[in-house]
Amino acid sequence: MTNGLSAGGQRIRSLTTRGMMVPLKFTLGTSAAVVKAVPLLLVDLLNEDGVTGRAYAFCYRPSGAVAISSHLFEAVDLLKGKDSTPFDVTQALSRQFALLGVTGSVRMALSLLDMAMWDAIAQMRRVPLSSLLGSSPKSLRAYDSRGLGLMESDRLAEEVRALLEGGLGAVKLRLGYPSLSEDLAASARTSTARKACCGPSMLGRAITS
Repeated sequence: MTNGLSAGGQRIRSLTTRGMMVPLKFTLGTSAAVVKAVPLLLVDLLNEDGVTGRAYAFCYRPSGAVAISSHLFEAVDLLKGKDSTPFDVTQALSRQFALLGVTGSVRMALSLLDMAMWDAIAQMRRVPLSSLLGSSPKSLRAYDSRGLGLMESDRLAEEVRALLEGGLGAVKLRLGYPSLSEDLAASARTSTARKACCGPSMLGRAITS
């Protein structure tokens, strides 16, 4: 066992990845397709101190999860047995993958490794990750980003109401209809449905993208 704290880093022992398709309760309609499930990759990174750092990523396509997992196993093979910090790992692996290109699935793999290493460090120091990174645990305003893709007006209003019942008070609306007038109509319909559900005195917003 190594003392990951006094050594200024950690030694990676092993990696486990699990890919899965997660069905969406609220499907997402885009101009290209209707998304009914999303591919995720779950990462467990075990170090020589017996601590497992964890991270996950939305991989866009099932093939993306396969590619990211492959990059991760190659990266871990290069790091095993070496005292490593997240910064050192990023620098070293960026050089190793330079010819392949540190973008897309490679960048996502390196980001997952970075997140898992920081998670392990926070566990070893017995502090929240936010505190380790210079902040502190606190409440944050949030919005519901599920669903509300391109859809018919009546269904849009129904979905706004269903999402707001979750209690967040704000939703994210996707735009990109064939015309500007349709985008504006969808925005207005969402705003009306939100006001009908929350009332003018309650926090509630529609965030568009």
